[in-house]
Amino acid sequence: AFIPVVPLLINGCVYTVVIEHETFDIDAPFSAVVIDNETGELAIRGGDASPTLDVTYRYHATPPDLEWRVEEGTLHIEVTCPKPHITCSVDLALTAPSDLDVTVEQATGSAELRDLDGVFDVALTTGSIGLHQLTGSGDVETTTGSIGGTDLALTSLVARSTTGSIDLVHSTSPTLLDTATTT
Repeated sequence: AFIPVVPLLINGCVYTVVIEHETFDIDAPFSAVVIDNETGELAIRGGDASPTLDVTYRYHATPPDLEWRVEEGTLHIEVTCPKPHITCSVDLALTAPSDLDVTVEQATGSAELRDLDGVFDVALTTGSIGLHQLTGSGDVETTTGSIGGTDLALTSLVARSTTGSIDLVHSTSPTLLDTATTT
C-alpha cells in the first residue's frame, strides 16, 4: 500500500509526516456515539447507508492510537496521540443512522454534523462547529471558533462561543434557543 510522506519544516528542521487512511464497517447496531479525539476534523452524517468510519491519520514517527467499539448500543471512538509529538491529527468521518445521539469532546479541529435527528452535545476547545439539516436538540460549545448552521429544525439549541461568532439559519423556530458569545 502506498503511504504518502510529506515534508514538514519546523524550526529549521525537516520532519516527515505520514498520511494513512483506513475504513471500518460497523456491523453492530448502535443508536449513540461518544467521540474523544485530541485533534482533527470530524464529520458525522446520518443516512440509510451501512455505518462506516473513515479515518485519516497524519503523524510523525509514532502513529496515534485509535480504539473503537460498540458497547450496549453505543459506539465509542477514542483517539490518542503519542506524547510528545511533533505533529499528530486524526480525521474521522462517520456515516451512521439518522436517529443518532452524539457526544463529542475534542481539543482542536472542527466538527460537522449533518442529516441527524437526535440529541447532540459537542465541545471543542479550538475549532469551528457546523450544524446542517438537523432535527432533535443539542448543546454546542467552542472556546475559540465559530458555530454555524443551516436548515435547522431543532426543538432546542444551546450554543456558546467564547471567541468567535454564531450564525444559525433555522427552517422552523426552535422552542428554546440560547446563544452567547463573549468576544
